[in-house]
Amino acid sequence: MRVFTAACFVDEITRWQRWFKLELNVSLLLDDVKWEGQATSTDSQSFAKAQVDGVPRLTVEKNTALGPEEYTLKVSQTAIGVAASSTTGVFYAFQTLIQLIPNAAFLDFKGGQVSWLLPQVEIKDSPRFSYRGMHLDVARRFMPVTFIKHFIDLLALHKINRFHWHLTDDQGWRIEIRAFPKLTEQGAWRNQTVVGHTLDGDFTGDGIAHGGYYSQDDVRDIVAYAQTKHVVVVPEIDLPGHATAFLHAYPNFGCTGNKPPVEESFGIFQHVLCPTEETFQALHTLFREIADLFPGDYIHLGGDEVVKTQWQQSPFVSELMKEQGWQSYDRVHHYFIKRVSDIIISLGKKPIGWNEVIEGGEIPGTTIMCWQNAQVGLDAAEAGYEVIMSPASSTYFDFYQSKSVDEPMSIHGLTSTSDVYHFQPIPAQHRDSPLKDHIIGIQGQLWSEYFTTLAQVEYMAIPRMTALAEVAWTQSEEKNWAEFSGRLKHLMQRFTYMGINVSESIYATDISSSLIGTGLSAQHHISLSAEIKDDITWYYSLDGSDPKYGQRVDKPLVLTGNTNLSVRAQDKIHGRWYSKSRFHTLNSKLVGARLSLRHCQVNREWNPAPEKTLVSGISRKLNCFHADEWAHFPTGEAQIEIDVMQAQTFSQVTLGYTPGLHRHFAPPRYVQLCQSNDGVCWSKVITAKEDNLLNDGSSVTLNVAEFTTRYLKLIIKTEATTFQRQTMAYEIVPLMLDEIVAL
Repeated sequence: MRVFTAACFVDEITRWQRWFKLELNVSLLLDDVKWEGQATSTDSQSFAKAQVDGVPRLTVEKNTALGPEEYTLKVSQTAIGVAASSTTGVFYAFQTLIQLIPNAAFLDFKGGQVSWLLPQVEIKDSPRFSYRGMHLDVARRFMPVTFIKHFIDLLALHKINRFHWHLTDDQGWRIEIRAFPKLTEQGAWRNQTVVGHTLDGDFTGDGIAHGGYYSQDDVRDIVAYAQTKHVVVVPEIDLPGHATAFLHAYPNFGCTGNKPPVEESFGIFQHVLCPTEETFQALHTLFREIADLFPGDYIHLGGDEVVKTQWQQSPFVSELMKEQGWQSYDRVHHYFIKRVSDIIISLGKKPIGWNEVIEGGEIPGTTIMCWQNAQVGLDAAEAGYEVIMSPASSTYFDFYQSKSVDEPMSIHGLTSTSDVYHFQPIPAQHRDSPLKDHIIGIQGQLWSEYFTTLAQVEYMAIPRMTALAEVAWTQSEEKNWAEFSGRLKHLMQRFTYMGINVSESIYATDISSSLIGTGLSAQHHISLSAEIKDDITWYYSLDGSDPKYGQRVDKPLVLTGNTNLSVRAQDKIHGRWYSKSRFHTLNSKLVGARLSLRHCQVNREWNPAPEKTLVSGISRKLNCFHADEWAHFPTGEAQIEIDVMQAQTFSQVTLGYTPGLHRHFAPPRYVQLCQSNDGVCWSKVITAKEDNLLNDGSSVTLNVAEFTTRYLKLIIKTEATTFQRQTMAYEIVPLMLDEIVAL
């Protein structure tokens, strides 16, 4: 039997000087040791004794002075002793004990007798937070029962005690509800799935039906399995938004009566449940079945990203608002959530909702799961709610893990293992305030829109889940990144031995630069770093070829002109190569120029300094998309003025508009170039439309007769619309730019 192991998150540890020799048959390991007595007894002072070759070497004792998940573990030269107040504490003690076994024990032995040396230790251990959660979205991508159990094994490995199971969304309904059979007969299946990123242009589907659901017997089996791992399953039924699959099966619960297809793309959609008595009666029946299936204390009701358009168009909702004296549709949302929350409470459960559930008013008795940012969670805690900290910037594991070009396509964003580890659920200024008592835990999220295989789920989870587990278990003052990263290298080897598809993005190279000079004489002084950079050597090439065959970095790199830098790290000890990163500098007279944006909307939430981005001398077209490296003009139009500080001669302008990896943005279809000697009076040089722009697939180039000037003005437009399935309307295609080059 293969046993999973937990990372070592301990409060107190006495360093060892001697070793305990454990001899077991490798096919048995620890959880098949013969027990005397009942390990689940709560009456006896001694839970159990283990025998190895007839000699008692393992004792488990009850100690009521310890907390519900606390344990002590002592390994001496002759015996192992465990003490806890509950079987959960015993389980965690055994997870730590198994962890002390050398990594070699997790190789695929073929049986036989082996000996393992365990360090002599004394450990007293307890968690920081009572709620330590991981979320898994099976609505966008259905995952089989066997994998769900495997995922629960991964949680137990990390002493994570809550499995947040996201079962319903626009793209599929995944749990059998016997009172409403069409939810799975019809709502569990979509005709196809969008190819590429859902935000990139017109929809293209893969033509492959996708679906599946969990029968109630499946659910009971999974819940029972989770209980053996001391994991509580928290089901999520997302409403009143994210309800397309629900309304596909039962359109009478919507405001329009129309039957929408189960969504084939991803995003936020208009379809929303209507706040009628018929709807609430149906939801009471539905949640009664959910409550019967899940013995845990929580039910998650969703409540996020509710588009209120259909409520605004509904005569019923208008009349309801008039009767109640409401002026805002946020009050409709609050009313809906309050009714559902009361249903869940009436069934003996605690409701959890995403942080939007309290935007329209108070929802007493509901636990708030903050995802938009940490401050939202702190505000909810200040208001007296129980809070689970889950901010996207630190706990969304569907974001990229590094800027390596080898990363699979992700939704957006960047959340490294280090970002997760350094997240502070309770900021330092609140650690001694009453607010801290309202923050009951932390949770990581695995949204599955862009997961294409089960192995990718593991890749996106591990080792970020390991970092999250330490944040959830270990007191803040006991955390230390250098010490953790040292253990992490050892633990990742074990994950590999266990057959887990662990990400090695912690070794990916991050390339940054400082700019010296401007224009054609600009120099980029390169800095290389990695989350874990002990025992690695960097190699590079300057022509885009694989750095494996390039040169070792043994002095600072300085790039000029058009240079395509590629870098890889190699393990000094084992010779293993890690993922590749790219950094492409450009030859341009505009590098470091003064740039102003005029009379146009620009998204500064994504990129607070687009003026620097556009004349940085760095192209991102060979990299994955990261929003802070691009200028985003949501209306599809930009007016840009550039001061190159002194008169120069120009004959060509190039605009980079799309990255070469994973994402595909719309090209500019209209470019007007103007020039000025004083920045006040402008004359047009040329106006070019799509047919006159040279498009190489990632940039467009405008060639003009040579002219000399100090100031340039560019008016750039996409001049395109696309049908957005989220709004069911044609909308302007936004303009994305990463660099403006002029020669």
